[in-house]
Amino acid sequence: MPGSRAIFLVLLLMGLLGLHASALRVSTLHPLLTDLAKQVGGGDVEVVSLMPAGSDPHHFSPSASQLARMSNSKIVLAMGKRLESYLPELRGKLKQGQVIYEVGRAIPSITVKEGSLFVCCPVHASGTIDPHWWHSIRNMQRASTAVAKEFGKLDPANKGAYEARAKAYNKRLDTLCVWAGNEISKIPRSARKLATVHAAWSYFCKEFGFKSVMVQGLNKEQKASSKHLQETVNDIKDQKVRALFPEETADLSALKSIAQQTGVKIGGKLNTNGCGTGSSGTFEGMMRHNISTIVASLR
Repeated sequence: MPGSRAIFLVLLLMGLLGLHASALRVSTLHPLLTDLAKQVGGGDVEVVSLMPAGSDPHHFSPSASQLARMSNSKIVLAMGKRLESYLPELRGKLKQGQVIYEVGRAIPSITVKEGSLFVCCPVHASGTIDPHWWHSIRNMQRASTAVAKEFGKLDPANKGAYEARAKAYNKRLDTLCVWAGNEISKIPRSARKLATVHAAWSYFCKEFGFKSVMVQGLNKEQKASSKHLQETVNDIKDQKVRALFPEETADLSALKSIAQQTGVKIGGKLNTNGCGTGSSGTFEGMMRHNISTIVASLR
């Protein structure tokens, strides 16, 4: 019968994708959370990614059509730490039984250091929490364990499977951590100064022993005044910075001016927002890209 054949084809497709008929439906508000949900959930989850790769998470908000796609999800994964300013509004649109889990709650926070006044948005104002917790391998391990626990609450039958996948993923991240340490050891300790436009690297710097140097006044929202640029030039010279690192979508004009005045080279582009494409579209790929880029310029 036509109806029976349609059901058979759906079940066959789900089998080829590794999904079960009763798969836990998960929506994600960031590509790195999509990767994490798949690592932990495997074939026991069906993941709906709401944020396209290449997006800017500081300016993203789900559209009506995207909200419709998440209507059948049991859980929505958010980065948390106030990255998604639209969460209060989103909670009001959820169906009964749907939950939002802010993964960042499982991770110790770092505040933006005093003096970092020229950052990209109010989320990163001096003294507020830095939401970019994903620039730490240990943090992603914490996130993996926390997400497995949340999935297990909603799907008790597969609790053991979620925990096992999280442990396997964390073991793989242990290997990544060893690789990262070996690569970073190629950089002299005196040269471990990460000069970036975006105040987004405090978790990375803490984990790998770098000093964060903010290139003040250079971002999409604020144009640097001549005074700020001169202060930046002086600061870079005083701290003997070896390279300036732009992010993926940075305007290089002001950065080139600073490079000319200081004699400091411009390094490769870093994946700051975790929304990369291709090989850097996963957490492991992003970390390998960023660390390799930093080492190439500072070693």
